[in-house]
Amino acid sequence: SGDYQVWSTHPEADKARPAVTHWQVSRRYDDYTRMVLQPQTGRGHQLRLHMAECLGHAILGDSLHGRDDPLDEQDGSMKGLVAPRLCLHAE
Repeated sequence: SGDYQVWSTHPEADKARPAVTHWQVSRRYDDYTRMVLQPQTGRGHQLRLHMAECLGHAILGDSLHGRDDPLDEQDGSMKGLVAPRLCLHAE
């Protein structure tokens, strides 16, 4: 588990605001991982950005920050796993 704190970008540095997300691996599968994300702050696209830019893995179905097409199955990753919409669910 871990935490990510990233300062939002703004042309005027004094207006930058922190964005904090707490995360934990819930379950690992062969080609993907289920995560529990808890945003401490509520910045726009915070979870999507932290997953894609900080952890290096976009949320499944995120066509803005991730892939919306299946990866080549010959490289052994994702095995063509795609989603028609963002797979981000709240409890």
